[in-house]
Order: sequence, then C-alpha cells, then structure tokens
Amino acid sequence: MINDGETDRTMIPYRKIFILFLITRIITFAAASFIYLKYPAPAAPLPDSTMWRGHHTKQNTLLEPWRRWDALWFINVSREGYSYERDRQSNITVFPLYPAALKITTFFAGNQVAAGLIVSNVCLLLLSFVLFGLAAREAGENAAWGAVFFLYAFPSSFILSGVYSESLFLLAAVSTFYFARRRLWLCAGAAAAAASATRLAGFILAPALALEFIIYATANRGNKADKTDWAAGLAGLAVAPLGGLAFFFFLYFLTGETSSYFEAQRHWGHSLTSPFFSLAYETGMSQNFSTVLATGTALVFISCGIIATYRISVSQGLYSLAVLLVAMSATSLSGLPRYALAAFPVFIVFGAAFRHTTVRIVTLTALAAAQAYCLYLFVTWRLSF
Repeated sequence: MINDGETDRTMIPYRKIFILFLITRIITFAAASFIYLKYPAPAAPLPDSTMWRGHHTKQNTLLEPWRRWDALWFINVSREGYSYERDRQSNITVFPLYPAALKITTFFAGNQVAAGLIVSNVCLLLLSFVLFGLAAREAGENAAWGAVFFLYAFPSSFILSGVYSESLFLLAAVSTFYFARRRLWLCAGAAAAAASATRLAGFILAPALALEFIIYATANRGNKADKTDWAAGLAGLAVAPLGGLAFFFFLYFLTGETSSYFEAQRHWGHSLTSPFFSLAYETGMSQNFSTVLATGTALVFISCGIIATYRISVSQGLYSLAVLLVAMSATSLSGLPRYALAAFPVFIVFGAAFRHTTVRIVTLTALAAAQAYCLYLFVTWRLSF
C-alpha cells in the first residue's frame, strides 16, 4: 500500500475541487455546443424509430449535443417505463436508478435532457470530493489531486457530464470503498446497493466489500470492541446486492422469464465471450481511432489494475480487474473506454505514478486532446459509447 489509510487525515479541499469542476465543465459544455454548431452531424434518429427513442431539443444548442446514443434509452425508460419484446431490442437492459433520478429531476428541470445533465454533473462533483478523500487516504494528497485530474482528462470522461449513468455509478462505487475504509459498513453496503441498481457491474462490489471486511476482521482479531463492527459489517454485506436483485425480481414479474435481461442483451449484439478473445479480435481489426482507443484502454487499465492490487488495496485492485474483465466479455470492445471509467483505482495509480509536475502536465494535455477529439466524434454521431 502506498499510504497508510489509518494515519492519513487529509482534509478534502472542497472549494478548490469545485473550482476545478466548474472550469472543466464550462470548457466541456462550450466545446460540445461549438462542435454541434460548427460541424453539422448526420440526421439524428427520430424519437419514434425502432432503434432510438428520445426527446428532441433541437433548438437548444446547450442540450442537443448530449442527446446521443445510450442517452436516448435512459430518457426512454424515464418517460415510458420498461417494456420487453423478445425478438427485438428492449430497454430492460437499462438499470433503474439513473432513469428514476432523471424522472424526479425532470419535475424541476422541465426537460429530460436538462434533468440528465443536472443529475450527472451533481454526481460528478460529489464523486470528485469522495475520490479525492479516498485517494488521499490510500496514496497521499499529491496522488489524490492526480486521480481527480486524470479522471477529468481521460478521453471518454466527457460522458461523466452527459445523460449517462456513469457519474452516478462511480459515485456509488467510490463511496462503497470510502465508507469501508472508515469502517462505516452499513453505509458502504447502501452505496454498493445503489451501484447494483445502476449497472450490472455493481454486483462486483458485494464480494469486494466482503474481502475488505475479511481483511479488516483478520487484522483486528481478538479486539473486544469488534462485535459492533461484525454486526454492521454483516448487515452491510447483506444490503450490498439488494438494488440489483430487486431489479431482476422486477424483470421476472414484468416478463415472466428468468433470463429476459440477458436475452435483451443478445439483441444489442452482446454475448458472453472470453475477454481475451475480445481483445485479440479487436486488435486484429482495422486499426482506426476507436479500436486503438479500446485496445489501449484495455491494456493500460489491466496493467494498472494489477498495480493497484499490490500498491493501493487488494480489494480495490481486484474490483478494477473484475470490472474490466466483465466489460471485455462482450462481443465488441467499442464501449470499453466508457465502461473502464468504473475502474477508478486506476486513476489513483495514475496520480501516484505521474507525480512529477512536468510529466503530469504533458500526460494530462495529451489525454485532454484525445478527449476533445472523442467529444467531436460523439456529438457528430461518429463514435458511440
């Protein structure tokens, strides 16, 4: 472990992080609007089409750039609820917590795209605070700032401000470990439950939390004050998978099928395969920007996940590797740069590794430039995440 989590008491610099968040979000939203106005995109799918359904905001240059790809499905679930047709694409592959938050916020925002942007960016700000606190505890303040910088600069990170569930999921996932490291087991379990109601990968947090608790219990064996910790720990572990389990029970009652979620995934072209076969397949394809980004993300994140296991935390490192392997088990790696964001300990590794100011600035600048290009491709319907 790079830093002793029990002795580090670094205060979270809320004001500085908020300023960083504000500056980077202004730049991101301004860039998206500029791209939308400057570079006409192919015709957007209609809201009543069989493939995409959404709410048009064509007259609003701030909102329209974010009404893209999976955002339309989150909006669809929020507007219409769940529906399932066995022989075509269905929206039951969307977990419920983010669409529920979107629906509630729409009452105040008046527009579902605006509501999604509000939810995602509030979650991103809170995520920034919690990530800094966890990273400072694990690796020190310098690495914590690096973790936040690298999270913001990664090529796919503009998604964290879009109408996607990534910010909400990451907030829940980081909070799980943040609370666990402070031995607030029930809070950690509740955060893991929220993650499992947001993405399938949220189920990985339950065994990760169990491992964290086992490590703690083993190190504190014989401590008479542990009875309360044991009760809270077991309660937290019991709560951790409940969000996702409740969703699967709901799908069973909705569809009458135990495998409806995975059947729906098949119609999206997602089928279970070896993660290393997917990597080899993607590497063997024509090396355009998308495949280079996906394969590069896979190789770098797997390497850093291994480093995190030995240098940051066993539970966090194994969680990162599990998230990556699950994401790579799909037929295509095209969405990996988005799904890899959930492997947040990798950003702590980045922050700890790139401590030298000049090297960090150069690396962040290169990543930010790649993010600008990804944002251009995303807004113009040329790159899906």
